[in-house]
Amino acid sequence: MAEEIISRAQARKQGLPYYFSGIPCLNGHISKRVTSDCHCYPCKMEKKQKWAKENPEKKRFQKAQSYLRNREKCLESFKRYRQNNLASFRARNNKRKAIKRFNGGVHTAKDVASIYKAQKGKCAYCREKVGSAYHVDHIIALANGGTNERCNIQVLCAPCNLRKGRKDPIDYARSQGMLL
Repeated sequence: MAEEIISRAQARKQGLPYYFSGIPCLNGHISKRVTSDCHCYPCKMEKKQKWAKENPEKKRFQKAQSYLRNREKCLESFKRYRQNNLASFRARNNKRKAIKRFNGGVHTAKDVASIYKAQKGKCAYCREKVGSAYHVDHIIALANGGTNERCNIQVLCAPCNLRKGRKDPIDYARSQGMLL
């Protein structure tokens, strides 16, 4: 894929971080250049990597300083991402817990969405509408040896999930008067 030739002035006008002149740099690279300082991108990356190898303490310190300067922005970005990708976030979190306990199994955000749809957006126990504030519950809890597979997942409202905890599903249903 050939890059479009554009001058540095045009790139600056358009607010682009890089431009492509088609002219090789002093090291012979024919690639994009950094708009702010005209340097060849590969040369700049090589120089940066060399400096990082020679100064590992300073590099670590710079990363920490950068995070501290932009902490609020980073946290806001993470919160936004989590809100927009809540189902995926929950699925990854459950996968992490299952791996930690050596339970195995994987379910995805699509699996949770299909279970939510099959349950018609209602809690599996109290049958109340859960809306977007639902909890993804493992029917047999991970702590009790349950897997993280689709067949062991259900959608519950927060109160039912918090009451159920790691209890056996049959014992919990009996305590709620659903089974004899």
